[in-house]
Amino acid sequence: MVGVRRDTRFRDIVLALAEGTVSAVPVVEADGRVVGVVSEADLLPKEEFRETSPGPSNCGARPASPGWER
Repeated sequence: MVGVRRDTRFRDIVLALAEGTVSAVPVVEADGRVVGVVSEADLLPKEEFRETSPGPSNCGARPASPGWER
């Protein structure tokens, strides 16, 4: 399974998407609990404005839907 952590860097999320040949990945806690999802669409605004708005970002991670909770 391809997944990322909350503190995963933008570049590493892009690599995870490309290597997993997926358009979205779950954001997981250390215990494996899914806490959100980040997709290619979430990354596009950051890429579009990367030269005009430097600084950290959560890359658009969204809270998990109730169906994903364990």
